[in-house]
Amino acid sequence: MKVRDIMTEDVTCASLETPVEQVARIMKEEDCGSVPIVEDMDGRKLIGIVTDRDIALRAIGNGKDPAKEKVKNVMSKSPTTASPEMNVHEACKLMESKQVRRLPVVGEKNELRGIIAMADIALHMKESEAGEVIKFISEPGHGV
Repeated sequence: MKVRDIMTEDVTCASLETPVEQVARIMKEEDCGSVPIVEDMDGRKLIGIVTDRDIALRAIGNGKDPAKEKVKNVMSKSPTTASPEMNVHEACKLMESKQVRRLPVVGEKNELRGIIAMADIALHMKESEAGEVIKFISEPGHGV
């Protein structure tokens, strides 16, 4: 099975100048824990990702005003990515090795095509395989 078969394609993203508060609202509305950051909304070239943890630690935890702070100051730059043609098991191994729970999916020109989350993989893997992967990534010090 390929990443393209199970990834979420219609991903809401933000730009560098988007306020942290707006990204937090996107996470709430979309019921997600991360928002990809793109160079511009037309080309959707991926340049970073903001997670709920980034907001908590890099913005709120540092006393920044989320209404004024821009995501460019709290995002994780150059995130680990998957390609649509990558095998799901390879994506899972990549998540394990990088200790992340989500991978933006990009095309040949680094344009955002979707996102794959551990939950997507868990829904499509054998129960025993998914349980082991989720257990590892959920341990303290693992995951994003």
